[in-house]
Amino acid sequence: MPHDPDYSSYISLCLSEILYDIGLNEEMVLKERRAWLLRESLTTLTHRLKGYQRTIYMFGSMTEGSTTLALKSDNDNLICDYSWNVVTDLKDCKPGEVNYVMSYDVSTPPGYCLLRLVLGHDPFQERIFRTHVTSQTFSWNSNDDGEYELHGPAIHVKGQFGYNEQDYVIALHCKTWPRSAQAWLAGEGIGRWPTKEMKSFAKQNGCFLVGVGSKDSELEQFEWRVSMSQAERCLMFSLNITQIRCYVLMKMLLKTFIHPDGNSVISSYMCKTVLFHCITHSYLGFWQESKLLYCLTLCLSALQYCVLIGNCPHFIIHENNLMEGRITTKFRTMFIEQMRRIILDTELSLRNVVYDNLGLRLQCKMKMYSRKTKLLAPTEKLRAFASGILLRNTGKYIQIFYKMVICVVRYEDLVVALQYIRQCNCKLVKFHRVD
Repeated sequence: MPHDPDYSSYISLCLSEILYDIGLNEEMVLKERRAWLLRESLTTLTHRLKGYQRTIYMFGSMTEGSTTLALKSDNDNLICDYSWNVVTDLKDCKPGEVNYVMSYDVSTPPGYCLLRLVLGHDPFQERIFRTHVTSQTFSWNSNDDGEYELHGPAIHVKGQFGYNEQDYVIALHCKTWPRSAQAWLAGEGIGRWPTKEMKSFAKQNGCFLVGVGSKDSELEQFEWRVSMSQAERCLMFSLNITQIRCYVLMKMLLKTFIHPDGNSVISSYMCKTVLFHCITHSYLGFWQESKLLYCLTLCLSALQYCVLIGNCPHFIIHENNLMEGRITTKFRTMFIEQMRRIILDTELSLRNVVYDNLGLRLQCKMKMYSRKTKLLAPTEKLRAFASGILLRNTGKYIQIFYKMVICVVRYEDLVVALQYIRQCNCKLVKFHRVD
């Protein structure tokens, strides 16, 4: 029965309807993306009003619209300081600015780089460099407040009063495309995804450098991780709703059967990377609502293979293995067996997913437990609740922004104050349109 094409199509359509009802539909995804991009603009302008040359980027499932309320995804905030000019070629150094040049040596792992500070010129017109800049230069100071935790280069803020958990990381921006990612620009998938336009956007926006090195590396304290978050967000924004739903179902299954204790060996980022690889190596016509179950099985099988060989290649920098040092023999054995069961009968596994009552809703949709339908919240109430939370949080960010504006102009003449507020509004509109 599970391998019957008609039955698989029926289950796929049931799943699509359920995910639509819980807020994973085109309209809600678009609302979430617009709301989070607005928050990016508001937060960035708040920092600019304080005199900091920073841009705040909000990455992750919340911004992408690739999560649900029950998954409780955290929000990744990347704080990019533009006080430093990071280049890949010395000709791009700017006089009068603090210039760093990306460099590599034979021991630098794929996906990482070294930074050298350019001090100036010697009499022979050659660049003078300081020793490699430590990646802890732009790290957080530790504190004893129980609400904050240091996770490598990021500071983790616990969620309170209905708000999701937050991760903050400081990064530098390099305007040019890194050498280690050049091959990706030339490649082309079966379905011609990513498109040339997406790759052009990625190249023009460069990359970020995060102050964390590869574990067990001799130069770990000097290495910087190359982050392609902006390019990856562009890729996520191009996905259709079936691809997004497939990604969400992967996360639900992993949380239910692989990481019920919350200890994520297989991260959401790995699931996203596997999804990207699967899309690249398949025709776009494959990703349809009526084939959702097949799409999910394909992604799960690909993830299973990655764990089996202990290698999940980064989507853009293929030589960078995301599973390096993470997969133990014990975990591999457990994962392969669990995944074998899930893939063998994916529908049965989905019926046991508790997140957003997915399993119960699927059983009710299939007329297995019609009596329990009354226990589930009506779809209209679910949609209203999700939209309400989005509106509340967006209002909070707008309130914080205008409080900051008022603090700046509170001692100014009324005409000057109104002019300043008008300028802030214009900047906000311009900033948001650019995004």
